[in-house]
Amino acid sequence: MPALLVALAFHFGPGVGVALPHKGGLALAGTASVEEGHWSAGLEYRYANFATVVLNEVAQSIGARADFIAWEGSLAPYVGVSGGFLWETAHQDLLKGAFAGGEVGLFIYRGRWGSLAVEGQLTVPLFGDDVVPALERNDQSFTVATALVRYQF
Repeated sequence: MPALLVALAFHFGPGVGVALPHKGGLALAGTASVEEGHWSAGLEYRYANFATVVLNEVAQSIGARADFIAWEGSLAPYVGVSGGFLWETAHQDLLKGAFAGGEVGLFIYRGRWGSLAVEGQLTVPLFGDDVVPALERNDQSFTVATALVRYQF
């Protein structure tokens, strides 16, 4: 009877970059994931800060993500989807709820010492005026786009 061999690889690591909506700002991420073949799944924390003279907008989320890696090797593109819970602070209001997102990236290095990638992320809130215009309050949720450089061990 043949044995079923599964080669799981566990990864964790940070990401740093820029947040790209209207004002720009700092973006941070932390990921723990498992990879098998062309698939990767994991948990991720995201933080983006858009500081201006007048106001300070912050978006934080925790969620799950699943990625498809196009091919094996050191240089490989990937795409993914994500979802989870999002907290946004805008104009001194705290907004919170579910989000859906997507990722596209390119591994620049994958080898014995971990992996290095550049990645674009889009985090879309599923709450607020943009989603439900009939809300009685003025919930101005905002979509967050980030460009990150990631390193995973």
